[in-house]
Amino acid sequence: MSINEVLVLIATFISFLTLALGSAGLIGYLNTGPDSSIVLILGLFSLIGYIGHMTGRSWGVWLGSLSLLASSYYMAWPSKEFLSGASFLASSHVYISMLMGFISLLTLGTAERHELMEEVYEVKEHEVKEQEKAVKIPQKPVLYTLEARRFRIDVSEETRVFGRNDFIEYLPRKSLSKISIRHFEIRKRDDKFLLRDLHSTHGVSVDGYDLLPGEEVELKYGSEINIAGVLRISFIPAKS
Repeated sequence: MSINEVLVLIATFISFLTLALGSAGLIGYLNTGPDSSIVLILGLFSLIGYIGHMTGRSWGVWLGSLSLLASSYYMAWPSKEFLSGASFLASSHVYISMLMGFISLLTLGTAERHELMEEVYEVKEHEVKEQEKAVKIPQKPVLYTLEARRFRIDVSEETRVFGRNDFIEYLPRKSLSKISIRHFEIRKRDDKFLLRDLHSTHGVSVDGYDLLPGEEVELKYGSEINIAGVLRISFIPAKS
């Protein structure tokens, strides 16, 4: 059990006693006057808040602690009528007030720290799981590379569609707009690599040959692919 959980149990018990004190005055068991309703309401709110916190409500600790803090403030300076009706508090209400305020603030502070530590733990746990996945999943071998002057793209998939998003980091917006979202496809068939135009708006050519929409041609080592007239890349298959 964490420190926060212990403090919440103590604060819940104090809230229950505050509620009981207010209820006793309201039903006439104690002659504490109209201030009993204030004590009852604050005790009820703090009790609801802490129970809500224990059931996973994020607002619970705030409602409970602030209500208990307000109760401690009232206990520090109660009315004369209230003290005369609850004479057993006459010499101890200041100390009880200090205890209530201390518990409420400590509960709130440890709750915030507890939630922060849980978030840190979840992040670390997620990172560990991702690292385990990275270790367990073997990397696929590179089948071919598309090379340009400023970048290269290593491809491991036997079938891959290329489009605007693949070159967004390398071209200005005006040139990029000429490349379709799904511009062309490269797939492996047996020991050959084939490029097919996917009915792109501005077309694609291989070694100077302009493909018709939907047409497919074989790629050779070093084949030059001209994409929409704005980007030239070379096809380099991996060594078998």
